[in-house]
Amino acid sequence: MQKTLGKSAVDSFAKLFLFPGVAHCGGGEGPNVFDVLTPVMAWTESGRAPSKIVASRVDTTGAVTRTRPVFPYPAVARYDGSGSIDDAANFVSSTPRRPVRDDFNWLGSRLFGSDYQQWGRADGTKLVLKPAQTWLTRKAG
Repeated sequence: MQKTLGKSAVDSFAKLFLFPGVAHCGGGEGPNVFDVLTPVMAWTESGRAPSKIVASRVDTTGAVTRTRPVFPYPAVARYDGSGSIDDAANFVSSTPRRPVRDDFNWLGSRLFGSDYQQWGRADGTKLVLKPAQTWLTRKAG
């Protein structure tokens, strides 16, 4: 999006929060309890873009054992050197000098190619989608 629209335009309506250690949305060792709805509602209703989301790790008894701030990509949480490493208040936003590479081909990209996705185009007031071709139909054809 940034390549097409520019960083400032995209920052006005989109933010990417990556929650490390939560094993694709659940499980894992990272703090995996968080509220994204409230910050999105505040952004939509009052124009206050979220600068961070605090995630928690909760044990089997329901006690919070760790909190950690999550900042919009490419920023990451960096321990400020004082206090508990399990307290979100002791972390600051830090943007790496060399951002994490985000230009990798995903595992299925060679298998499926661009035909795996559906491409849409506007036709008056309708969205027309080109049917996706799966690997199986391409292999058979």
